[in-house]
Amino acid sequence: MDIRLPGMNGLDATREITSFRKDLPIIAQTAYATEHDQNEAYSAGCPLPTANC
Repeated sequence: MDIRLPGMNGLDATREITSFRKDLPIIAQTAYATEHDQNEAYSAGCPLPTANC
């Protein structure tokens, strides 16, 4: 899941998906690899946020 998407934030999309599919693993991928962004991704339901280099 890309963190920055047009129209809907990837974190909001992850929260929406995991609200009805808690068993579905979602990996965050972003060029915005700050610690804050990684923490936000983890809090949204992405257990392994990664940086897109």
